[in-house]
Amino acid sequence: MRKIFSFILVVLFAVTINAQTVSLNTHAVNPRQVAADTTDIFDLTSNGLTNVGKETQMYLKGSSSVALTGTSWALVERPTGSAAALGTAVVADTSTEYMGFTPDSVGTYVVVFTDGGIADTLTINAGLYLGVKGGSPNCWMCHNETYNQ
Repeated sequence: MRKIFSFILVVLFAVTINAQTVSLNTHAVNPRQVAADTTDIFDLTSNGLTNVGKETQMYLKGSSSVALTGTSWALVERPTGSAAALGTAVVADTSTEYMGFTPDSVGTYVVVFTDGGIADTLTINAGLYLGVKGGSPNCWMCHNETYNQ
């Protein structure tokens, strides 16, 4: 009886140690990365936040603790009237993919990344934010060194 119990514990431990985890996050991109990118996915800078202005280009990063075997990306929620869609996934390595996304309306978007039957969800909130073309305060006040870029 002890041998069976010990065997079951070893199997459960091995399964737990080797269990796949999947994550979905935003991905910040700085100007240096835009210039160095050869895959053409990072064509604009991105702050990596989940609260963004509508029509702001974002990058999403789906990753797994083990090699990806068959991923899927889905935009499962978006504001009424939105025509936003996910781009084409770009494989970075055996365990990471990137996706471009631009929210086109004010509201909440929900993206799901799935691999091997395991999924992670990311909620993005798009709004109207005062920026370069707005009044005071605007982007120049804090980012005057990069404002002209």
